[in-house]
Amino acid sequence: MAAAGRLARGHHGAEARDEVPRELVDLREVVAEAGAPEQGLAQVLAPAEVRRQRLDAHLSSIRDLEREVGAAPTTCARPEAPGGDLPASPERVQIMLRLVATALRCDLTRFASFALNNGIDSSPLPWLGLSGGHHDLSHADDHDTIVRIVRYEMEQVAYLLALLKAAPEGDGTALDNSLIFVSSEVSDGATHSLDDMPVLVAGRAAGCVRPGTHLRFPDQTPISNLYLTLLNLAGVTTPAFGLDGTTLLDGLAS
Repeated sequence: MAAAGRLARGHHGAEARDEVPRELVDLREVVAEAGAPEQGLAQVLAPAEVRRQRLDAHLSSIRDLEREVGAAPTTCARPEAPGGDLPASPERVQIMLRLVATALRCDLTRFASFALNNGIDSSPLPWLGLSGGHHDLSHADDHDTIVRIVRYEMEQVAYLLALLKAAPEGDGTALDNSLIFVSSEVSDGATHSLDDMPVLVAGRAAGCVRPGTHLRFPDQTPISNLYLTLLNLAGVTTPAFGLDGTTLLDGLAS
């Protein structure tokens, strides 16, 4: 709810933003205010095709999120504080990923981060038929169960990538113009090993990244070198990252 409200708030005037509680924005009001694609903001932005695409996608996403989240009361009011965390579920995860995709493809932000849980979370995963959580199960010597969990997590990554790939942007897609890093806190949950870290890099960074490759680097290569490389590919020119990130990695740049 809060994330959906922050995405929508940019369409209100300054006076309206001051009056609307931060916790809640009426998404129906946002859609009505923006109007049909040939009116209002879209009419002003019509000469810029990419911006028009972003606006159309943003309005469509607001309508979808309104239905999905059920976050559109007829008036703005400060909601009661929830009694606890909202229950985790695949539906909740994918709602959040749709918000991330909307923010990126509509240029409401240039950066987003998302984590399914923290490293010691042991919440049950009933949708996978598991009464235990990822952390505890990683110490239970049950390889097949961990594979099921990781497969589910990677399916959520694929879902986000598909959303970005389906969003036109200029001559390509939002995915083409993005650079996405996916990994874990450790390479092995049972031993907490940091060796041979599995990493997925997606997107083309507007043509700066060579896709469709599998790269393996020598042992003891600092992962900070990867962070340094990604920063430079994303247009942030810097000579170092952290204590160990001092060398750009070969094979990623197109």
